This record gives sequence, C-alpha cells and structure tokens, in this order.
Amino acid sequence: GWADSMYASSAIAARWLSVSDPGGAAEGDLDGGREWTPEALDDEWAELLAALPNVDEDRIHAALLGGVPDAKRPRVWLEFSGAAQAMAARPTLYA
Repeated sequence: GWADSMYASSAIAARWLSVSDPGGAAEGDLDGGREWTPEALDDEWAELLAALPNVDEDRIHAALLGGVPDAKRPRVWLEFSGAAQAMAARPTLYA
C-alpha cells in the first residue's frame, strides 16, 4: 500500500542523503569519470521521477552526486520524502 511505497522512497532518500562522503567522488565526477552537463542531469532526474516507484538506487545515487536541478527540487523532495504518498492517501487533508 501507500505506506510501503512511502517507506521505500523515504528509506532510499535517507540512505543517499545521509552519506557524508559518497565514495569520495569529486563534484561533477561520477561513476568513473562521468561528468553531468546541466541538460543531462535534468534529463536524468526527469527519467528517474517518471520511473517512480521503480527506481534504480545506483542511478539515484549518481544523480544526487551531480545535484538536483532547481526546477526539479520540489518534486524530488515531494516524492522522496514520502509526502506525495501521504497526500494521495488523504487528499482532503491537503486540499
């Protein structure tokens, strides 16, 4: 149900957002030298958000290391904090 989905999203977010030194990657240097252009990072987040709740944790980790584009931050927070699932479960509470 929604609680399981919310927990899964929150657990994924907590796992990656709490990492203080995610593999020692330099800013913009991911997965063996991958560098994100702003357009590529925006496209990656669009794909990840479209794939929810079936997300690949390694892709999320790599995208988080690249950063979350300003335009995507509200949606990323909504989805990975579990707020979207809570809103869907009780729509009149958030009307």
